[in-house]
Amino acid sequence: MATERLSFLARSDDDDCKLGDNVSLWFGDGADGADNNTGDVSLTFDATNLVVAGGNVKLSDINLVLGTSTGTKIGTSASQKLGFYNATPIVQQTGVAVTAGGVHAALVALGLITA
Repeated sequence: MATERLSFLARSDDDDCKLGDNVSLWFGDGADGADNNTGDVSLTFDATNLVVAGGNVKLSDINLVLGTSTGTKIGTSASQKLGFYNATPIVQQTGVAVTAGGVHAALVALGLITA
């Protein structure tokens, strides 16, 4: 697969983009024949977030380097869903019985072990 570099200057309708502005990029295959982003992937950058919508984030043969001062969270609220190894994502489990069977069922539900 060839790697290509994309350079661009982003402008809004009324002013130049400047540091701190929200910037969105859309990437699509053009399969729907319209400029409505159906089936496309968007990246939106704002002052504190990178938001990926409409696709997957593929990390292949890399390491994730995390900060050492504050730490890193995966999921920032109990209502956000998480699943491992293609298991259906679930919210944080509550009321799990502190027994071998209860812990086993919770780990299976997350996809961390098989039944």
